[in-house]
Amino acid sequence: MPKILATYLYAMPVFVNVALPVPRADVFTYVLPDDAASVLPGSRVLVPLGRRTITGTIVGVGVAGRDDARQVLEVLDDNPSFPPNVIALTRRIADYYMCSWGEVLNAALPSGLTPSSVVRIKLLRIVSDADLDAIAQRAPKRAALLSALREHAGDVSVAYLQKKLRSTIVGDQLLALQSDGWIDIRNSVEGEARTRTQRVYTIAPALVQNDDLLRETLDVLDKRAPKQSLLLGILYIAHVRNEGAMPRSTLLTEEGASASALEGLVNKGLATFEDVELDYDSDGNPRDYSGGLRGPASAQRSTLAPRNEAGLPLTDEQQAAVDAIVNGSGVFLLEGVTGSGKTLVYQRAIAATLAANKRALVLVPEIALTPQLGDRFKRVFGDEVAMIHSRLGISERARTWKRIRDGEARVVLGARSAVFSPLQNVGIIIVDEEHEPSYKQDDPAPRYHGRDAAVLRASIEGCTIVLGSATPSLESIHNVRIGRYQLLRLTHRADHAVMPVVRTVDLRE
Repeated sequence: MPKILATYLYAMPVFVNVALPVPRADVFTYVLPDDAASVLPGSRVLVPLGRRTITGTIVGVGVAGRDDARQVLEVLDDNPSFPPNVIALTRRIADYYMCSWGEVLNAALPSGLTPSSVVRIKLLRIVSDADLDAIAQRAPKRAALLSALREHAGDVSVAYLQKKLRSTIVGDQLLALQSDGWIDIRNSVEGEARTRTQRVYTIAPALVQNDDLLRETLDVLDKRAPKQSLLLGILYIAHVRNEGAMPRSTLLTEEGASASALEGLVNKGLATFEDVELDYDSDGNPRDYSGGLRGPASAQRSTLAPRNEAGLPLTDEQQAAVDAIVNGSGVFLLEGVTGSGKTLVYQRAIAATLAANKRALVLVPEIALTPQLGDRFKRVFGDEVAMIHSRLGISERARTWKRIRDGEARVVLGARSAVFSPLQNVGIIIVDEEHEPSYKQDDPAPRYHGRDAAVLRASIEGCTIVLGSATPSLESIHNVRIGRYQLLRLTHRADHAVMPVVRTVDLRE
């Protein structure tokens, strides 16, 4: 190939379609920067939209170009946030519930993965009372804005000023103040989850390589700086026991330790430190660098599942249900009376799915049920379980999402939005208490039903789905009657528990 032609082909712009979280059916076309030409569909990008900067998702690469296409500002993902199956699911949901594709993709991402631009205002000079009085005579709204800004040492968002002044019309006044040199208006990208770190310390290598130097140093510190001597001894013991670096928070809990003593060791070259990313357990609780749970989370571990249910015997009805699910396909409605052991059926079906090297998705209707059911599942499946719910912090939710996307979790459990989890190679989907109205999202868009979205995802994945309930919804009963769903029944309580006696009483008598 001639060199000139090769250079021309290399420089050809790559256009992409981006779905944005705005109420518009069409996608937007942008051009990729030269250093991001290999991006894949499902990747998040920051793009300009009018005067804003907004997060969108690439849904098409190598599309027809446009003369007015603006450039992608930044590609946020090294690997796509959405696998192809989830992209297909969000497209179908957008069509069915008549909303934009970008709105569905935005709802599918946990907060912390959707950064956007925020307009922030900062005072450039001191505002005196005399200045306010003078401005108030000719422009009272500008004076009110300056008064609100004067109350803060740093910058504030436009949204804060609108709330403070109980007015959404502040743009013209802000521009006037900027032109007069009172304020600075700038855009900043905010909202992305930040990696949480902690500082860890180790003893200086020179001390562990020379026993005489270590003893001499400890003797000097014992006389002149006993707190430093204490901390240095702790660091040395951690090194001898191969415990690795010690977290700052752990060191400062020692009696007699202090932050100044720790800094003194570093300044003297007797200890070194580094900032490391926090590790998390499957609940999203941060661990110590040494592996232990930090803070109150460790004291709040659930005790709802005192035993591992993996070895419990199944009743004949339970075993029949498990066999039908494992050996069958399609949609199953598991109708089981309260206490009949539907969760055991779920666990055995999931175990068979994992044994076949596939993954499982479990939906529950309420956040309150997630820790309870999650604890039972983790007793059986261990750290392979990842839980997604709104009680997790922004960073924890984003981290859990990435853990699922990277294939580190094989069982995902959460409320309705977990149906969008970037789980690949799904072998079974469980929808517990499928009749619950809380599976329906009313506002904002997409106004989808979690159970129906799960059935749709199972169709896209080509996997089995189980809808469990003691009181199935009318829609599911109808689907059983027309042959669309297969019915499985658990009519007896487990452990030989007796059903309650129900009587009809005529209150007129």
